[in-house]
Amino acid sequence: MTSVEDCCVNISGGGTPSMSHPEYYGGTIPFIKSGDVKTDRVSEGALWLSDEAVKKTTAKILPTGTVLVVVRSAVLRHEFHIAIADNPLVINQDLKALQPREGIIPEYLLWAIKSREDEILQKVQTMLTSHIEMRDLLNLRVKRATLNEQMAWKAFVQQSDKSKYLLRHAAEAFTIKRNLGRL
Repeated sequence: MTSVEDCCVNISGGGTPSMSHPEYYGGTIPFIKSGDVKTDRVSEGALWLSDEAVKKTTAKILPTGTVLVVVRSAVLRHEFHIAIADNPLVINQDLKALQPREGIIPEYLLWAIKSREDEILQKVQTMLTSHIEMRDLLNLRVKRATLNEQMAWKAFVQQSDKSKYLLRHAAEAFTIKRNLGRL
């Protein structure tokens, strides 16, 4: 076993450029807030930053494959959200970015953390808003796995996701047919 922290080459937070500078917004760089993390993958949110925002503020572009963890949000009272960045993007201060070290694939790190959701949610603290202490997240224990084992796990998860998708669409088609038969 190892820790989440030991699985990462870099751990960082985000920030929100001042809204009093409209020139920082409306660009081509996806800006991700906690509410944008709804599935296991994220590529864009409701806001976009300009190159100037990245040059003149603390906003930093994160690489594809970064694991994004929502660490501050009211939703943490009952749900834990985590995703992989599908493209370069910037995050706000309610998220933490975990860049897996060489030999750790993002999907494995995501699922290693996600599998501990109940434990994470039990440690959520609420003052003004619900949040996760970084030490609690970084100290989570992760099973060491070879690259081949991680790739096999990734393939298993992808196949499971495809099966869920097919089942969901088959159920929707059945419901539509059944409802049409009632007309």
